[in-house]
Amino acid sequence: LVRTQPAAVAAKAGVADDTWQFRVAKFAVERGELTFGDATTRPPLKARADEIGIVITDFGNARGRRSTLDLKARLERSGRLAVKGPYGMQPFSAAFDVQATDLPLLAAKPLIESKVNVLLTGGTAGARGAGRRGRGQLPGGGDGD
Repeated sequence: LVRTQPAAVAAKAGVADDTWQFRVAKFAVERGELTFGDATTRPPLKARADEIGIVITDFGNARGRRSTLDLKARLERSGRLAVKGPYGMQPFSAAFDVQATDLPLLAAKPLIESKVNVLLTGGTAGARGAGRRGRGQLPGGGDGD
């Protein structure tokens, strides 16, 4: 037997939100490595990130909690990715500054060639900008170079 009550009734009765909650004061990874593979592409995709550094502070799922992310990684031995900024889980919101430099396009060749009619033989990509996502914003909102 389970008894529930609508959120409005619980709020009127002064009952606290009984959703389980967690909080991690600080989560950090130094010199991490990640290998990713996708066998659904032809040829199979293989990608690698190393020199991964992640620091997440005040991570949790309580309503209104704002956490901060600081991520840096090297992709495929030459590319660099950095993502930094605040975010929240309930409601979801994020305001990340992103910088990507010298990302090797050949690492994503199976994905790119399966979606776009091109023959990829080399090259790198980069981007810099701010990505914002939250209530009332359009998906993919942001600005950058």
